[in-house]
Amino acid sequence: MATPAQIDQSTILSLLLTLLLLLLTIHLSRTLLPPRTPPKTHLLYTWHLFSALTHLLLEASFLLTLLFSRTPGLPNPSNFLNDPAHAYGAALAAHPAAKLWQVYARADARWAGADPVVVSVEIVTVVLAGPLAWAVAEGVRRSGGRRGAWVVGMLVNAVLELYGGWMTFAPEWVSGCGNLDGGNVLFL
Repeated sequence: MATPAQIDQSTILSLLLTLLLLLLTIHLSRTLLPPRTPPKTHLLYTWHLFSALTHLLLEASFLLTLLFSRTPGLPNPSNFLNDPAHAYGAALAAHPAAKLWQVYARADARWAGADPVVVSVEIVTVVLAGPLAWAVAEGVRRSGGRRGAWVVGMLVNAVLELYGGWMTFAPEWVSGCGNLDGGNVLFL
């Protein structure tokens, strides 16, 4: 059954934050790359810098929210951090980063708590994919778009992104999508 669209203040702020990151990366591309830089190079730089900022700011906030949202006396079905006496997750916190993940959890309930698959993928995303995307963007900037070692980083990062997406959503697809709400176009 489809969930009705809930466009509240948290949703609007979350979307605005994402738009702000995108506009920032476009601005940085125009500011930091030489004036005669080809559009393809601007696109590569913008995409990888946006990816890096998304991973290092937004997705890192998910992990930090988990670590600092410990609530005693609630069930911890995933036994997150081997701590059965406390529950963890964005649903238990009230700070702005938690609100962002509460909005995201409307589409995929696993982001409200400490789902082991999601946490594992996000650790790899924040620790590996974010810094690698940053390094690729910096490689594009320093080389002026000429091919270099950053191309290998770009390919590795693309594989990380595809694998992370698969490992995030495939378990849901093969288990009947119990946590995904695909009935709301806003959540797709």
